Amino acid sequence: MVMVRPTPVRREIHRAIEPLKLASVIGNALFPSRNWHQSLSGWHMPEMLELLQLACSQLQAQAFCFRLDRFSCTGKNPGSIHWALRSSHDEPLGFQELLTELRRVFALNGIKDDCSHTAHVTLSYFAEQRIANAQIEPVDWVIDTIELVVARGHGETYRYETIGTWSLLPMLQEPPAQFSLIAP
Repeated sequence: MVMVRPTPVRREIHRAIEPLKLASVIGNALFPSRNWHQSLSGWHMPEMLELLQLACSQLQAQAFCFRLDRFSCTGKNPGSIHWALRSSHDEPLGFQELLTELRRVFALNGIKDDCSHTAHVTLSYFAEQRIANAQIEPVDWVIDTIELVVARGHGETYRYETIGTWSLLPMLQEPPAQFSLIAP
């Protein structure tokens, strides 16, 4: 699978969601932050690995900023409630362009990938209870690298192992200023 992970802003995300007390509400259903990610493709068979690496190396997409500022809860059945972080605005500029470019280089290399993706970071697919949607302190995540990963382990040992990373082209726009970080 091709993905991006919010590794550079994980601490900021932890601080932003702390007021929601998610760990006390869902316990083990909250994914370890090492597994938080934005999917960009579906899963592919291991024999596709070389073609996936080639396609990723051909990618010509710009880096962009994704502002995470909203907690979202969907689903009704305990054990399958989805918790995610999203933007309260439209998808970030650059997200659809990245997906379109990824589909283009996949097609050039004979890779079929019909998955559709929305801009979000999943915190849990398995929450037991619904929590009201809420605004969180904004976290500006600059997406400037993609990863090709394989899944390893099960349950608590589940993790993504990076096969390769590829840098995106420089951003066309500067990320929004974080005025809260400027000392008076």
